[in-house]
Amino acid sequence: TGCTFNDTLTKIRMEKAKGHLLYSNKNVSEISSIVGYVDTRYFSELFRKFYKFTPSAYRKKFQKG
Repeated sequence: TGCTFNDTLTKIRMEKAKGHLLYSNKNVSEISSIVGYVDTRYFSELFRKFYKFTPSAYRKKFQKG
């Protein structure tokens, strides 16, 4: 596949986090923990690298309703 295990795991975690941001009212810290990150700051940095938005900004921009 050309990706390392960690790359694949991070991609899966970010997709899950995106879903939680869009379709739940959980806060970023809770979502970070659910997808497997203890450090919310680190999670937010990774999310920003993937989606060019912080988790909160992503939710604000793309959440329906």
